[in-house]
Amino acid sequence: QVSTQSTWEAKRDPHFWMEDDEPLTLPPDSLALVQAILAEREENRKNLQEDWGLSQFWYDTETCKRLAEEAFSHLPNGGRVCLLAAPSVYRYIMQSSPPPPGVEVSLLEYDERFAEIGAGFVRYDFREPTNVPRDLLGACDFLIADPPYLNEECLAAFLHTISLLKRQPDSPLLICTGAVMKEPVHRLAHAQPVVFRPQHSSKLGNEFFCYASYPSESLGGWDSALPAAAAATPAAPA
Repeated sequence: QVSTQSTWEAKRDPHFWMEDDEPLTLPPDSLALVQAILAEREENRKNLQEDWGLSQFWYDTETCKRLAEEAFSHLPNGGRVCLLAAPSVYRYIMQSSPPPPGVEVSLLEYDERFAEIGAGFVRYDFREPTNVPRDLLGACDFLIADPPYLNEECLAAFLHTISLLKRQPDSPLLICTGAVMKEPVHRLAHAQPVVFRPQHSSKLGNEFFCYASYPSESLGGWDSALPAAAAATPAAPA
């Protein structure tokens, strides 16, 4: 029986190996059909389109590059980068900027099309924030999240998951989301906007910020030109 592989790791080779290591060469017409199917899948993998029904708005190449470089710069001795709902960054890394030696990259993402991109794909639904693989718990050294919806409920669910994934309480975190989320991001994640602004391949009407849990110099530091987020007002004693 011919063994199978997932598309992302399939080899463009006319020979398929059988269990007894005897090579099986396909007839020319069958080989051409297989190669055409593989080529079509590869083309589809490279040209995935945004699914606006899933609130997908992907970053442009420069934004993907900046975010990947930021993550890798924090892991000179290796570690794990975790991308939550940031599939365009994952695709950029897998196709254009392989991680440095000793660095692993995981993508937690609802869209299963990205399972074709690399072995680090994990299906994730923020409505089930604790449903993550056991081997990722407390195993992530740098995290980037892009919650798909601009509301506090979605943000809180992502932060619940992030709290389970962080290796350390102060593991660096970037959250890319709308400017309207500034107050809840500051209150719930203790993160502030940096000078760097993520850009999307499709133009958005909403102003978009990158919030950092640390004052990243390479992303311009915290944006002092913006008014500070208001601190949460303590509840009055009963």
